[in-house]
Amino acid sequence: MKIDRHIPDWAQFLIFLFIFFVVLPFIGDVFRKIPLTFFFLLLLCPFFAWCLRSSSLDSSLTDTGYSKVRILLTCISIAIAFLFFAHYDYLRDQLGKRYLDSYSVHYENDIDDYGRPCRVPDPSANGFAGNIILYLSQWAILGLCVGIPCLTWKIAGTSIDVALKRKMQFNNSDAGDGL
Repeated sequence: MKIDRHIPDWAQFLIFLFIFFVVLPFIGDVFRKIPLTFFFLLLLCPFFAWCLRSSSLDSSLTDTGYSKVRILLTCISIAIAFLFFAHYDYLRDQLGKRYLDSYSVHYENDIDDYGRPCRVPDPSANGFAGNIILYLSQWAILGLCVGIPCLTWKIAGTSIDVALKRKMQFNNSDAGDGL
């Protein structure tokens, strides 16, 4: 009797996310020290997904191997995007102090919908343009956090399709040689 030990892709994805959320408190401090490195790593995820179409990977990866790499790249991009989303206030404050004229942020104490006390940030900058930049930065980070993982998933899928078609054509051309 043969036992199938294959873990479904969705289960692997959930396992990765569970591990990420367990490790997240430790990664947060590293993220605050070198956010630019994480930003470049996030931007490299779609590039690595595009690199899956390379013919040099054909001998190294099977069909399921391509699928695993796609899931891994997507999970990494989701994890890094979550770090950017979770540390948005810190990033906004650091960039605002460095690049916006007379940037300041004031925190107001408030009560949330569940009756718990919370702090609400109120960032401001000198001039209309500075305030527009602050407003648009919220949308930019949200677009980054959603867009890059989706882009990574889509590019990896397209690259895998190209690689699998190339492998299929290579296998069909070998079958017709008669050797």
